[in-house]
Order: sequence, then structure tokens, then C-alpha cells
Amino acid sequence: MLIDLFPRAHARYASLPLLGPQMDGFAHWLADKGLSTLSIRNRILRAPRLEEILSDRSIHCLGELSQTELLEFGAVPAADDSRQSALVQGHFFVRVRGSARQ
Repeated sequence: MLIDLFPRAHARYASLPLLGPQMDGFAHWLADKGLSTLSIRNRILRAPRLEEILSDRSIHCLGELSQTELLEFGAVPAADDSRQSALVQGHFFVRVRGSARQ
């Protein structure tokens, strides 16, 4: 699905060290939740920034995040509501996939 959303730039998102392996699954998960293609693209576009935030916090594996830490990401004041929404949805995706520790 990532290739369909970003025919020429999908590698940029798929190659992110931490989130890249999750990007295609995240896009499918958002589609299954009923989000429009534009909304999905907007959330994927924010992945490099989220990767940067995680790196700044010395997080190198999604498994290093507890459920509490993931919820804290959703509570971080965001520059805009769409980024906040992407963080919160990313949290639920990670929980559904079971990547976060309890």
C-alpha cells in the first residue's frame, strides 16, 4: 500500500530505521479503520518527524516503549492536531501489533 500512496517516494518511508518496517502495515491499518487516502498520506508524511522524536529520546526499538510511554507520546503538545492524531493512531497501531512492552 505504501507504494500506491507514494509511487516515487515510498522508499523514503520504508527505509526509516525504526518506523520503516511498520509503515506499510500502518497504512493498511489506517485504511481498514476507514481513513481516506489523503488522511493516510498525511499521517505517513509525519513518520520522519516521529522517527526524529524517538531518536532524540534514545529510543531505538519500538519494543523499548511501554504502554505508558506510548500514551505519553499522544499527550505531547503537538504543533497541530493532525500530528497529534498521527501520534495517537500510531500508538494504537503499535499496541494492536503487540510491539510495545506492557
